[in-house]
Formats: sequence, C-alpha cells, structure tokens
Amino acid sequence: MPVKMPPLLAAIGLAFWGWASGLLLPALVLAVVIESPRIAKARWSFDAKDFERVADLCSIAFLVLMAWQWFGSRNGPAGLIVVLTWLPFIFIAILLMQRFDVRNATPLSALFWSLRRRRVEGVPRSLPLDYPFFGLCLVSAACANQRSPWFFGGLLLLAGYALYPLRAEGRRLGVWGLALGCALALAYGMQVGILRAQEQVESFVMDYLRDRVFGRADPFRTHTAIGDVGRVKLSDRILFRVAGAKALPLKLRDGTFNVYAHDSWFAQGASFRSVPPQGTSSWVIGEGDGPALQISAWLTRGRAMLPLPPGVYRLDGLNVGRVEANAFGSVRVSEGPSLILFSARMDGARERDGAPEGADLQVPKRLEPALMQALAEAGGQGQPPTEVAANITRFFQERFAYTLKLQSADGSRRTLEHFLLDDRRGHCEYFASAATLLLRASGIPARYATGYVVEEWSPIERQFVVRARHAHAWALAWIDGRWREVDATPTGWFAAEAEAEPAWRPAADLLSWLGFSFQRWRVSGDESDEGFSTLWLLAIIPLAAWVAWRVTRRNRVRTASTVASVDAVSGASPIEPLLERLEALGFRRPAATAVRPWLQSLPLPMELQPAAAAVAHGYARWRFDPASIDSSTESTLRTQAIDLAQKIEAEASNTRDDSTQRHGAALS
Repeated sequence: MPVKMPPLLAAIGLAFWGWASGLLLPALVLAVVIESPRIAKARWSFDAKDFERVADLCSIAFLVLMAWQWFGSRNGPAGLIVVLTWLPFIFIAILLMQRFDVRNATPLSALFWSLRRRRVEGVPRSLPLDYPFFGLCLVSAACANQRSPWFFGGLLLLAGYALYPLRAEGRRLGVWGLALGCALALAYGMQVGILRAQEQVESFVMDYLRDRVFGRADPFRTHTAIGDVGRVKLSDRILFRVAGAKALPLKLRDGTFNVYAHDSWFAQGASFRSVPPQGTSSWVIGEGDGPALQISAWLTRGRAMLPLPPGVYRLDGLNVGRVEANAFGSVRVSEGPSLILFSARMDGARERDGAPEGADLQVPKRLEPALMQALAEAGGQGQPPTEVAANITRFFQERFAYTLKLQSADGSRRTLEHFLLDDRRGHCEYFASAATLLLRASGIPARYATGYVVEEWSPIERQFVVRARHAHAWALAWIDGRWREVDATPTGWFAAEAEAEPAWRPAADLLSWLGFSFQRWRVSGDESDEGFSTLWLLAIIPLAAWVAWRVTRRNRVRTASTVASVDAVSGASPIEPLLERLEALGFRRPAATAVRPWLQSLPLPMELQPAAAAVAHGYARWRFDPASIDSSTESTLRTQAIDLAQKIEAEASNTRDDSTQRHGAALS
C-alpha cells in the first residue's frame, strides 16, 4: 500500500534546514526546484542504472567534500560537522531525479550496493525518498547546532506534520497528538540527561586516567615520577618547533611540582583558572612587555600542557577553545586541533609563578640523612642563597656523571639515596630532584620543573626543533624575591645525546617536516574553524555534468498528461487485445491501478500465472523503457498477449461449462 505523504514535505524540510543553518535563501531555491515537477510537464523514463549513476555521484561528492574539509579546514573534526550540515544540498539530485521520473520512486539498488550484485528480471523494487530526505534535512539542521527554543519547537511541529498521515486509522486527533507530545518530551528529557551524564563520565574518566594511568603522557598531568622523562628521552621524534629564539639554550617549561613522595613529584594546590580570550585567538595571562617566540606544538586529543618560556604574559594566534593557567606558571589548553601554531610573548623581568609556600621547604624524613651528607660534601651551608645554589650545581657537575640508563650498574632500580651516595650516575630527573631537595634542606624554597631545552637548529626547516630526547628537568629556587633556574645536570648531556642519533635520522626528519608542513597548511589559512570551502565543487561539477548527460540523452521525454493517462497509451499498446478480452470477461481495472501490478494480481490458474508475469514485465519495458524495445521484441510481446488472452478465454469457457453441468444435475 502506498505511503501517504503530507504535501510539500521535502520543501518544508529544506526551508527548516535553511533557517537553522543560516542558508535560508539557497534552501528556498532548492525547495522551489524540488517542487517544480508539480508544474513542469516533462518526464523521463529512467532505468535503475541511471539512478545508480546519480546515487554514486552524490556519494562521490560527499566523500570529496569530507576529504576537502578534513584536510583544508583549520579543525578537521569541526570541518566534518560542516559536511553534515550540507547533506541536503549534496543528496538533493537523486530526489529531483525521482520527481521527474515517470514512476516517482527510486530503485533500492541505487541505495544499496548489495542489491546490484544480485539483480533479478523485471522492474526493480523501489520506494519514494521523500521521507528519508525530510529526515536528512532534520539531521543537517541539528548539526548546525541551533540551541534555541525556536529550533526545538519547530522540530516538534515538523515531526507532527510528517507523522500525522502515518497514524493508525480510527485514532482521535487529540489522543494521537497527546501521545506524540509525550514521546517527544521523553526524548528531549533523555537527550538532556544523556548529555549531562556524558559530561560527568568524561570528567571522571579523564581524572582517573590522569592520576592512575597516563602519568607524563597525560596532557593534563598533575604528577611525574622519576623515570618518566628518562623514558621520553629514548625517542628522537620531533615534538615542537620554535622560531625567534635569541639566547640559547632556552628552556620551555610545561610543568612545575612542589611535593615529593614515593619517588614522584606532585603539583599540590595548583588549581587552574580560566584565561579569558581577547578576540578570536589571543589570551592574556598578565601584564608585560617583551619579544615574541613562535611555537608549533602537537596536541594529544585536542589538549596539552603548553611548553612555554619563562615570563610568558600573552599568547597570540592560539587556535583553541579554552586556556587555563595556575599559580605555578603552568598553562594548559583544550578543545584544539591536532597542531597549534602560536606566538608566546615573554617578559623576563616579571614573575609569573606564585610566591613560596610551606610545601616548598618540605623534605621527606627518610631522605634527610642522605641529603645532609650530600649537602655537607657540597659545602656552602650558612652562605647566601646564591652561593648555596652555585655550590650545589658545582657539586653535581664535578662529582657526578650523566647517563640515560634507568637502572644502576648492578641492574637494580636506582633510588635517589643510591644516586646521591653510591652510584652518582643518572639522568636529569635525578639531578633536578636532588638539587631541589638539597636547596630545601639549606632553607631555600625550591620547586621541581620539567620541560624541554631548545638548542638544535634545523637547516631544512630554518627554525629550531625540539625532540622527545630534549626533555629535561631542573630546579627552581626562590632567590632575591624571584624564582630562578638551577640546572644541576652536568653540561654536555645535550651534545652526548645528539651523537647517539641513528644514521637514518635525516630521512625521518625530512618526513616529519613534510608532515608538519602539510598540517601547517591546514591550520594557517584565514578560514575559520567551522568555515566551508566551495572549491570542492571544482572537482565534482565536471563529473556531475557528464552523469547528467549520460542519464538524459537516451531517455524518451514524456509529458505529464501522457503519463497520467494510461488509456491514451493503451490504444497502441501491444497488449490491447488482452486488456479488451479481460474487460469483456469482467476483469475491470481500477483507474488508479497501473497495468503491470493489476495483471499480476488477477486470480488466474496456477499454470497461467507465469505467462501473465511475462506479459506484465514486457509491457513495463514497452511502457517505461521504450528505447530498449525493438520491433521484434514488441511483436513477441503482442503474440504473448494474444496467446494469454486465448488461454484465459478458454479457461473461462471451461469454467462456465462445468458450472452448467453442475446446475443441470442439481435440477434433475
């Protein structure tokens, strides 16, 4: 049974989509085009392959636009959402083709590849696409993110308008409307609840992973264990790129910690505050006046702790949704693309980190003996803080050695006590942790800092590159009212690691630069994150023109009046004798029923049904695809129809004779 459709369903869906997405004028133009077959007289007889070509064209256009938005927009995921808002524009061609087809239905093989692989004889199964296209308009309107009461109200009205013809017969309008309203209200409540639950679950999961699983790999880490930096340093992968650096080496800090326990450093009491944006991509952390440093960094799942030089007071060109800073000088970002390129303005004369607190002087009791012994050996107790810091640095430079091995000489885990008193070998985490605790033992507030060292110049890229093995740790000491860097790691560690790089490193660097250049091209345009580029049309318009020519050049054009009047055609029909004979026998075809389904629904004997199906199929070809019928095929169809008419007449005659005999026997 054909589905009842409310009038102008597709046009109303297009208008709602245009209003929600800010494309009202193009949507109204499309609505007029899609309803033009109501006035136009022309019709085409498209076959299944024609529909399949147009459906494939729409699919190709969709994929091309997806690829274009992913690679060409500043934010790939946001670009894909834009594609979803343009779905009615992309897929309207197949609905328009259906409207101009004589059957006003789309073959299912155009929508499902699986049906193309197992074709059967006869006219393929089909369905009107008005309802699916209307649903597509609603989905695209929702992707436009219109969060207003008017949007939800319009959605309710459209849902009622579309579903009203599908209601069960006999139901009162008030009861049906009440049921629909309850269902929509329940759906709205579930949506709000799911969104809020999703926010809570995401927050809980991210906090758990941050604290228990990710460690240093967590972009919003609040602690780091000794050995985390050492494992990072085993990789040569380029993480950051820096331009504009004047004095080298330059340290980029991404974390500061104040509590040491169980061989790990924690940032206790370092709550983050939101940094308000200025304009579209500038973020002011504080007052200052100084030069700018250009930094390119990769984000993990759209978020990261930014590696920043000391004294940063402003970030420009930072394409993220949220920036937060804490009292330890750490800055984190979220809701960003995979690559960010920004300018960090720094003023070394201004202090950005918070003043010392009680935690900045705490020393674990189990380490006090080892620390006091090392401090006595280093000397400088009772001297000014500057001298103490210099003595501690000299102590590590002269009496310790640098190594990337995470275990001690005997293969056991290297503890901080073992590092200070026995082994005296380690990487930067051991030196920074020991220096921080020795400063505290001397009465100087100190904190543990992690980050990266900028010192390697890339002649290919014409800027500095920062690798994973450039990760570093150092101490921050409160001296003369300011936090000052105290780097106790023996000098030469940077050059020693560079000498150990593999022979294939230049080739890997070249590939890394090419990938970075491609991503930089993606994010450095003037287009906004959610912009839409119509340049993809240049790739699809020639293909669309070719497909339109292929599907219209050989199909016979009919007028709407000719299509509507079956009697006008049946006068010259090759099955006219069969139709006349059936009418004489009492099989009258309803005016609203097409010839083919009517023939196949006749109560004929089992042995005549295959012949009736063959005649119906031949008539459908003659009626709807005349280009595929030659004179011999038409003659064969005419012969089959006459033969079927004779067999039906003979069967009817036999039925009458049997009935007469039974009637006579009953009378006698």
